[in-house]
Amino acid sequence: MKKNRWYLSGRISGLPYAQAWDNFVRAERAVYEMGGVPVNPMRFCRPRWSWRRCMTLCIWKLLWCRFVAIQPNWQESRGARIERQIALWLNKVVLYL
Repeated sequence: MKKNRWYLSGRISGLPYAQAWDNFVRAERAVYEMGGVPVNPMRFCRPRWSWRRCMTLCIWKLLWCRFVAIQPNWQESRGARIERQIALWLNKVVLYL
C-alpha cells in the first residue's frame, strides 16, 4: 500500500555515519508529523554494503512510495540526485524538506 508512504532521500556517502543517521531521523520525524509513513534507507541498507547494492534496493523501495521527501543536502549526493530524478520521471510528489 503506497498511499501514504514517503521515501526519504538525502546524502549518506561521505558523511560520518552518526550525522547521516541524525539527518534521516529528523526527516522521519518530519514525515511522521505530516501523517506519513517514512521509508528510511538508513534502516534497510547496511554500512558494509556497496553503494550499488544500496542504490538498487533504494530505487526499488522508492518505486513503492507515492511521495519523496528530499533533504537539503540532496545536491551533494549522487544517489539522492538519481532518486530525485527518478521520482520526477515517475510523477511522484516531491517535497523538499
